[in-house]
Amino acid sequence: MISKGGHGLWGMTLICLCLCSTGLAVQQAPSAGQPLTLAWDASPDSRVAGYHLYHGTSSGVYTGEMDVGTNTMFTITGLFPGSTNYFTATAYDASGEESASTLAVAYIVPGIVSVALDAGNRMIRVQFPVASGQSYEVQASFDLVAWSSLWLTPIQTTNGWIEYDEAYTKTLPGRYYRLILN
Repeated sequence: MISKGGHGLWGMTLICLCLCSTGLAVQQAPSAGQPLTLAWDASPDSRVAGYHLYHGTSSGVYTGEMDVGTNTMFTITGLFPGSTNYFTATAYDASGEESASTLAVAYIVPGIVSVALDAGNRMIRVQFPVASGQSYEVQASFDLVAWSSLWLTPIQTTNGWIEYDEAYTKTLPGRYYRLILN
């Protein structure tokens, strides 16, 4: 039997390793199927026969379960840009008994950009999701060929949504925006 202690697997911490695509122009539809690689420390318990990885779109509510065997790294596909996903893992022994789960990891899939005109305040608002540990660059183009940098975010400390506001005038020609993950 594996310990059912309140701290999850001994020495096991779930972490995010890599992100999806580096940029997406707003005139393109966001693509589904973006990958995320998760990894965790192996449990030192010799009775561990494998690991289960759980995921869902609500904290504490996991609708997906994967038996990843003895792997301590797994790539999840099918994540939608802008969605928030929660992950946790457990170890199991040969009889199928599971340990307590790791602390959950929340992850917002980058890649979707929302652009809106606020004519009353004369602003163009660009909003996008961010992930902890990453910085982002907002770029603009009039012709989809030459791109100029408008803003470089600091490295983010939490997952969430942020926005960039740009002054709008009627003389400003049509503009495309894209987001680059740095």
